[in-house]
Amino acid sequence: MADIIYALEKLWDVEYSSQPARFLHKNKNEDGYTLGGIYQKYHSTSIDWNFVNKIMEACNNSITRASRMLFYDLEIQTQIRTIYLNEYWHKMKLDRVKSQDVANNIFLFGVVSGVRNASKQVQKVLEVEQDGIIGNITLERLNSIDPDLFNSLFDLSEIKYFENLVATNSELSVFLSGWKNRAMYV
Repeated sequence: MADIIYALEKLWDVEYSSQPARFLHKNKNEDGYTLGGIYQKYHSTSIDWNFVNKIMEACNNSITRASRMLFYDLEIQTQIRTIYLNEYWHKMKLDRVKSQDVANNIFLFGVVSGVRNASKQVQKVLEVEQDGIIGNITLERLNSIDPDLFNSLFDLSEIKYFENLVATNSELSVFLSGWKNRAMYV
């Protein structure tokens, strides 16, 4: 069965190229930091942001230096893994998926689009009821389909999802190329 540890390696490669100096960053037009792919605004209590701020101070506000220090901090790593495990992995029941590549693909899409959206896209590809909840029927079908076929179909579904987002909100077009690359990554 799939393991979140391998999925996180893929996610972190996509999020910050697995480079410790990019583990902590601040995106344009966003309030707060992003740490290991976790956005401060939406996870204000799940990570010890006071500790992050203290590290920034200790590093004379050098985000690169602070990023490296935080990357190697075991408590911060545990906090981040816990968020991904509880907010995405378990909710999509990815520990019950046989193929690691399939689980990785769904996980990466779920992190960027949300659990419900990812679950619906999985169900759409598998041609089962699209209720946005991965249950026994979805898992049975998911574990019986050829992983390469599923991943190819799912990549196309992800791209269409992102193109539809941009069609309804043109301001998101700046993200489309990155989203497409992310979809094709796994």
